[in-house]
Amino acid sequence: MGLGLKRRWIAWGVLGIGFASLSCNVTTQPASSNDELAKLKAEVARLKAQGSERPPKGQEAAFAIKRGEEIDARIKQEKEDLTAQTEERKLLQQALDVADKTANLPPKSHGGAIDKLQCYTTVCRVETTHMSQATFQAFMQVAFNGVPGKPDSDKDCCPKPDKDWGGPRIYPGWYSVTRTGMSGGKMSALFYVGRVRP
Repeated sequence: MGLGLKRRWIAWGVLGIGFASLSCNVTTQPASSNDELAKLKAEVARLKAQGSERPPKGQEAAFAIKRGEEIDARIKQEKEDLTAQTEERKLLQQALDVADKTANLPPKSHGGAIDKLQCYTTVCRVETTHMSQATFQAFMQVAFNGVPGKPDSDKDCCPKPDKDWGGPRIYPGWYSVTRTGMSGGKMSALFYVGRVRP
């Protein structure tokens, strides 16, 4: 019996050491967590200051031109992808079609069109034309920010749910508008989108 009791004390002693070391770890952990948190906060602040996508007020046009030049330089290093344009074109065309609905255009009326779409390894260069600034804004909203909810035109009537109203953005990749302009009453835009991998 004396040997069995001795083994139990040794086992409890080992467990007690484990608990003691665990309590030491727990008491020292918050200090290192605070250090890690402070390091992460400093890193986030540094990255925000370094890579801000917002230009200083009044310098938006110069920022957009510079951004376009940077992306064009990137494109020159990439291979043009003629076979994979279909997914990007499909999503952008869908955004144009839904934008027509949200802009309350008459049926079979087209508020915008894709004039040119060139895709490369990681980015696509897109040129579009829109019949007005409102149709351009409707396109940008549904493509990159989310489809607005359907407005209630008649409060006495409950409209049927429509799959094209109220939802997430249609184009899931990043985008950067680098040029817009009005000519002949129409709005043109040049922007870049990140590639979509189906």
